[in-house]
Amino acid sequence: MSTRGRSRARASGRGARSPISLPDTARATHIDTVGIRRPGFGTKGRATEIIVNCFLANVPSQIIHHYDVISPDEKKLPAAVNLKLITHLQTTIAPDVFTPRGVYDGRKNFFSSKELPFGGQKSMEFNVPFIDGPTAAPATSHRGPRICQVKLTKVAQINTEVLRRFTEGLQSADANVQTAITACNVVVRMQPILSHPFNTRSFFPGTERKDLGEGLEAWRGLFQSVRPSFDRIFVNVDISTGIMHKGGPLEEHLLAILRGRRRVEGKTGLRAKTLDPQCLRFLERSVNGIRVIVMIPGATPRERVLKGLTSKDSSAVFLMPDKTKISVAQYYQTVGNGSIVPLEFCVVKEGQFMRKQIPQEKIADVLKFSTNKPNDRLNKIREGRNALGHQSEYVQSFGLEIDDSPMKVQARVLAPPRLKYGKNSKRPGAEFETPQNGAWNMKDRKFYQGSAIGGRWGVVVFGDGRSRQGNVTEMIRSLVAACQATGIAIEPTKYWAEVPSQGSVVHDQLKRIGQRIYDGHNKVPPSLIVVVLPDGPVANEIYSQVKFFGDVKMGVHTQCMRAMRCFGGNNQYFANIALKLNARLGGVNVAPDLSDGVSRNLLSPPNKTLVMGADVIHPSPGSEGRPSFTAVVGSTDCNMTRFVSSTRAQTSREEIIDDLKDMSMEVLGQYKQTNKANPTSIIFYRDGVSEGQFQHVLEKEVAALKAACQSLGIPSAKITFIIVVIPFVADSSPPPKMTPTGLETARPALSSMVTLLILWNMTFTFSRMAVSLERAAPLTTPSSMMQDNQLSPDAIQSLTFTLCHLYARSTRSVSIPAPVYYADIVCSRSKNHFEPETRSGSASEYSGTNGGPARDVEEVKKNFKPLHQNMKNAMYFVVRVSSSGCLFDGTLNLTSK
Repeated sequence: MSTRGRSRARASGRGARSPISLPDTARATHIDTVGIRRPGFGTKGRATEIIVNCFLANVPSQIIHHYDVISPDEKKLPAAVNLKLITHLQTTIAPDVFTPRGVYDGRKNFFSSKELPFGGQKSMEFNVPFIDGPTAAPATSHRGPRICQVKLTKVAQINTEVLRRFTEGLQSADANVQTAITACNVVVRMQPILSHPFNTRSFFPGTERKDLGEGLEAWRGLFQSVRPSFDRIFVNVDISTGIMHKGGPLEEHLLAILRGRRRVEGKTGLRAKTLDPQCLRFLERSVNGIRVIVMIPGATPRERVLKGLTSKDSSAVFLMPDKTKISVAQYYQTVGNGSIVPLEFCVVKEGQFMRKQIPQEKIADVLKFSTNKPNDRLNKIREGRNALGHQSEYVQSFGLEIDDSPMKVQARVLAPPRLKYGKNSKRPGAEFETPQNGAWNMKDRKFYQGSAIGGRWGVVVFGDGRSRQGNVTEMIRSLVAACQATGIAIEPTKYWAEVPSQGSVVHDQLKRIGQRIYDGHNKVPPSLIVVVLPDGPVANEIYSQVKFFGDVKMGVHTQCMRAMRCFGGNNQYFANIALKLNARLGGVNVAPDLSDGVSRNLLSPPNKTLVMGADVIHPSPGSEGRPSFTAVVGSTDCNMTRFVSSTRAQTSREEIIDDLKDMSMEVLGQYKQTNKANPTSIIFYRDGVSEGQFQHVLEKEVAALKAACQSLGIPSAKITFIIVVIPFVADSSPPPKMTPTGLETARPALSSMVTLLILWNMTFTFSRMAVSLERAAPLTTPSSMMQDNQLSPDAIQSLTFTLCHLYARSTRSVSIPAPVYYADIVCSRSKNHFEPETRSGSASEYSGTNGGPARDVEEVKKNFKPLHQNMKNAMYFVVRVSSSGCLFDGTLNLTSK
C-alpha cells in the first residue's frame, strides 16, 4: 500500500517504525484540555515493547461534507432499514448525485468526500420506495409500493487537517475534531454493516458460531474503531460475541425451545391438542418480535414480524373484512397475505440479535466461546481482516489507508503491590505475598481480617433432586471447612437447615428459618442464611427474591449457591464462597502493604483519604418506561478494602447522576461514622462516561461532590476526580524473537502494564491493561479531570494499580479499580430493590402502568425500595467474577447494545 504524497494525520509514511514514544507535554501551552493539563508522565516500572491489536491509519487532509438525514416518518425506522433506503437511493434512485457514494451511520449522519450537487441549495428531498422489512406495511396491488421521503441537508464541512493538528498537540479536542473522528468511523464501518448483522459496536459475519440450544446461537463478531493517538491515527480491532436467534424453520426453532425446558419427542409437542396454554405463552414470550420469512407456495417470500402464536389449526374459521367466513386453509389458497400464517410456512431469518437477557444457564457456554488467549485472539482478528472492509470503495473514496500489520508500542510493567494476609496461617512466612503474573494464592493462608458467623446461621435448600439429607450435610461440612481454613469464625454444628417442598413460597421459607434462629438466640437476628438454588431458569427468580428479602426487606446477609456446584463441589468452589462471605460479613481478605509504593503517603491513616467510585447503567435499547440506575461507593478504611454504597433509580438514559450530592453525603456520613473524622482527601473514580460527556460531568458532578462536602462542614476536602473509560480492548504480547531453532513467540506477560498507546497529548491520562491466561481484559484509561491533591502521574498510577488488586472476590488483579467494579455491581443489583410481584417475565424486568414512558419511569422510581439500614455498612454487593478475573466487559456483547 503506497503513500499518496498528501498531508497526513500521521507523522510520516509507512515503513519501518519505532514503537510509539512520548511527546513533549510542554508544547502548545495555549491548547485547551478537558480537565487539567497533563503535568508529565510516570517513570516507574520496567520499560518493554508489546504488539497490540491496533493498525496504523493514514487520513489524508481533505474536506469531508457532512449532511443531516431527515425522514418525516412518524415511526423511527431501525438503522438496518435506514441503511437499505440510503443504499437504494445512492445506487438506484439518484446514482448521478451520489458519485462517489457517501457513507451513512444509519441514523442522522451522512458524509461525502465530494459536495453533493444540490443545484446551489443546501437541501434536497428524494422519494425512495420502501425496502420491504420488519416494519413495512404490506404492499397492495392497487396502491403500489410505499414511498419514503428522505431529506438531506448540508450542515458542515470538515477539514481533516484538524486531526493532524490534534494528534500533534496543536489543536484542542473541539467539536470539529470529534466530528472528523466520527466521520472516519462511519467510513470504516460502512461496508461491514451493509454486508453483515450489526449492533452499535460490532458486526457479525456468521462464519464462526456455536449452537447454544433452545434456538440460540453465539456468533463471533468484529469490532473496529478509529482512534487518535500521539502523532498518528490508528484503528483498534477486536473480536466480540453476539447472541442470535438460530435461523431455520420456525417449527424446529420452537421445538428446540421446548426441548430445553421439558422433554419433547418428535413434533408432537407443537400439536394444538397437546400444547398447554402455559407452554404457548412461554413460546410467545420467547419468539415475540423476531422476524420470519413467510414462504407460501406460489407467493413471493416476504419478511414479517412475529407478534404471537395461536393453537388454532388450518380448519379454523374467521371473518373477513366483508363479514364473509373463510378458513385459514382457504384464505391462504386465495389470498396468501393474512396476519395468521401456518407455522410450516415460516422460516426464522438468520442474524437476529436476542434482545433479552441471556439465560443464566447459557452464560458458561457463551464465556467458553468468547474466551481466547491473547495470541489466539490476535490470530482471529487477522483471519477476519477481509471482513473489515479496509479495501472497500468507501474507504478508498475517502482516501483512508490502513496498515495490514498490528502496531508495536512502548509500555511499562509496574511492580505489583505487596499484599498482606492474616497471621497464624499454615504456610510459613505467609503473612506477605507479591502477586506473580497478576495472581496470588490463598491456599493455606488466613484472611487478613476474618469475619464471624458464629452459630446464628441457617441453610435453605430449594427443591432439587440431589437435596437428600446426606448430600445437604456433606455440603454444609465442606462450606464450614472452607470458612474455618481461611479464618472465618463459624460454629460447625450449630445451624438450622430446611429442605422445603417444591413450590414453596421463597419469602415464607426465609422468614421461617430466620425466625427460628432469632428465637433460638435470645432474640438476636441471624448473621447469615445460605440458600441453595435449584438448577434451571427458575433459579434466577428465586435468587432475586432472596436478595430482596435479605438486602432490602429484612437486612440479613444471604449467600446463594447453585445445586449443581455445591452438591459434590470441590474445595476450590467453597474457597471461592468463603472469599465472598468474608467480605460481606465485615472481614478483609487481603490488604495492601502501605509501607512501600509511591501512594503510601496518600493512604496513610493521618491523611484520611476516602476513595469513591460511581457508575450509571441504562436500560437496553428499545426499552420504554425503564429507568437508569446509579450507584456511588466509598471506602471506610485506609487500606481501601471496606466499602459502603448508595443507589438510586433516575430518569432513563440520563448520564449525569442526578442525586450525586445526596448519595455522596450518605457515603461521607458512613466514613465519618466509622473513622470518627471527616476525610481530608477524596479520590473519585467515575465510570460509564463517554468522551463527549467529559466536560458536562466535570461541571455538574464535581460541583455536586463539593456541595456534599460543604453541607457536611468539610469544604476544605481536596478532591481528585478521575474518569475511567474503556476506549478499546487491547491484546498484547511481546514481539516474536528469532532463536537458533526459528521464530519464537513469547508468552504474553500476565502482569499489568501501563501503555502509552491511546493517550491524548495534553489531557492527563494513562492506560492500564490486565492480561489473563485466557484473554485480555479491557484496557482502561483513568483520565484525571480535576485535581486538588496535586498527585503526580506515578502516584495516581500506583494508587489505581493497587486498587486493581483489591477486588475482594478475586485472587487475580482485575482490569479497573475495585471501587468502579463495586459501583457497577451495585447498579446491576438494582433490579432486586423491587417487590417481586412488580416484576414481569424475568427478575430483570419491571411491570409499569403502561401510562407512557415518563409515567412508568416515575412509578418505577417510586417503587424502588432503599437498602435496609442493617446493610448500609456492609459489602452486600460482592459477587462472582468471570474466569478471566473481570466482569463482563465491552467486548462481550450479549445483547444488542
